[in-house]
Amino acid sequence: MSTTQPAPDSQAPESPAPADSKTPAGSKTPVGSGGPPGAGQPRSRPSTALLMWLAVLLLFAGLTTLWAAWKLFQRSTAGQPDTLALPAAPGDGAAAPGSDQSWIKEFTLTERSGRPFDSRDLHGKVWVASFFFASCPSFCVQQNQHVKSLYDDFAGEELTFVSITCDPKQDTPEKLREYARRFDADPQRWLFLTGDLTYIRRIGAEKFGQPVHEQTHKNSLVVVDKWGETRGSFDWADEDDMRELKELLPRLLREEQPSAAEQPTHPAAAGEPDGGGEPEGENN
Repeated sequence: MSTTQPAPDSQAPESPAPADSKTPAGSKTPVGSGGPPGAGQPRSRPSTALLMWLAVLLLFAGLTTLWAAWKLFQRSTAGQPDTLALPAAPGDGAAAPGSDQSWIKEFTLTERSGRPFDSRDLHGKVWVASFFFASCPSFCVQQNQHVKSLYDDFAGEELTFVSITCDPKQDTPEKLREYARRFDADPQRWLFLTGDLTYIRRIGAEKFGQPVHEQTHKNSLVVVDKWGETRGSFDWADEDDMRELKELLPRLLREEQPSAAEQPTHPAAAGEPDGGGEPEGENN
């Protein structure tokens, strides 16, 4: 008689339950166990020494910038050479360098001899003014050759020529004396003047109606009558202008009194800038 054995249980015995992976409440996550990178690590801070060095470098850079700006300012406002004698303060009617006079009608500069020049000293005389600079290699020389021609043509007349530099930093009285000798210029009839550049620019614009800058000017000869009035501006490179200039000068020399009907006679005679022509620059 066979004995029936009970069927083996088909289910495998249950394995022990895995340990709970969650960290019990209130416990801290161990460093480097499952958290985001860097979690739980203290943040590093710049050292005090490094901050001090950065502050020192920034302060040094700021002081260097201020020093460079100050040197640039000193160069831009540098005065005239020590050899340039400034004229004494003029009386009523003439504007001195740095004057706040609203419009220049009379002016003072320094002549090549070193003596002060006052434009009022020319009252009663006809005169021809121009701007130049001694280091100019071409156009200024040609301009002064035309002035020399007029100087010779009107020898013996009460006609004075006044040449004003627009490069006063270089054109000291000594240099102007040397330059004047090239044209055999009589210091009583042909004056060479220097002074402060800003003041000379005002003279050009306000007295003569001419744009003047450092080593830059127009090719103009400006005629002034016996009463200090500008009567015309003439381009020495223009034949018609020069012919008109030569016709005007004898008429002005004969005048006994101001003639309002004859003023102005040519562009820029009213003291306003003449827009015609091109200024002569440093490279001419």
